[in-house]
Amino acid sequence: MGRWSGFTSTAAEIDHAGHRYRVELRLFTMGTNLSLLRDGEVIERASTPAGFDLEDGATIEVAATEHGFRRAVLRTGAGTTRLQPAAGTWEATRLHWGRRHPVANRLIAVGAGFVVVAGLLFALLQLLQVITSADVVRDLLGGWSFTMPVVLSPVALVVFGLAVGAAALDTALRMR
Repeated sequence: MGRWSGFTSTAAEIDHAGHRYRVELRLFTMGTNLSLLRDGEVIERASTPAGFDLEDGATIEVAATEHGFRRAVLRTGAGTTRLQPAAGTWEATRLHWGRRHPVANRLIAVGAGFVVVAGLLFALLQLLQVITSADVVRDLLGGWSFTMPVVLSPVALVVFGLAVGAAALDTALRMR
């Protein structure tokens, strides 16, 4: 996979029963968006969420969002194993960087989590302000309406939005 294909697809892999299984996910695609490959050859296609039954009774289960894999696991009688990001994907690059820099990886992961939660909270507060400023709702609430405690300048709002986007991207690349 080339770097530019990371905008439209991703993949995860696992070795099982002497074969290399690879699940390729095409993002932003309606209908069939998953391909299961065994040793480089497509053996099945499906839409998410999907379960691919393997010859030995094992199953590869896949669920995805518009950003990538939500879940990609191999279920066998012995237990469940997560598929790993395929070489050449952005997720694999993020995984390798995280293994080389574990402290920085943990700090970024925690920071990204806080930024995503802050972004969601900010959006919910803005929604609350819009809803309670409607005349009908304000009358139902006895004249009360919510006003944002913090008003960001346009520049600060753009910077905050970019930070939330970067944090969400980092979370998606960690396949969490």
